[in-house]
Amino acid sequence: YFYRMRFREPGSAGFETRTEHSFRTQRPRGSTFTFAIEADPHMDENSDAATYRLTLDNILSAQPDFLVDLGDSFMSDKIQNPTFAAVEQRAALLRSYYDTLGHSVPLFLALGNHEGEWSSRVTSADSLPIWDTLIRKAYYPNPFANAFYSGQATPDPLAGLRESYFAWE
Repeated sequence: YFYRMRFREPGSAGFETRTEHSFRTQRPRGSTFTFAIEADPHMDENSDAATYRLTLDNILSAQPDFLVDLGDSFMSDKIQNPTFAAVEQRAALLRSYYDTLGHSVPLFLALGNHEGEWSSRVTSADSLPIWDTLIRKAYYPNPFANAFYSGQATPDPLAGLRESYFAWE
């Protein structure tokens, strides 16, 4: 499928037109497909933003059917004195990188050990694991159990369906 976004800011007279992009839906059963895997971008003081952008550019140029990120992306549990705003800033930072290819390559996130969503660390609704889960779901909706995907079907009392694991054939 091909698409191009057109939008108008409130109060603006004209529409802005973005670049045309494309994406592919599920191929017929038995067809070949390609996918990419990347992991541990971390994006902390030990990371090189230019190298990560090059990695994502290379993935996009390969035109995979989808990308699986194996986690340790948001590094929320490494934030000193975490706040909701700081966790959201990490999600937005990674979103700025995934925007490199997200317009044409579906992204599936697996949770790493530094995502901060450990249920054993939930102290209240106002805690890092709940913030991280809710922000991840807002910025990066993952599949949930339905007719196509299998996955978590029991809602968490504080975070709803966590969308923390899924599978498909």
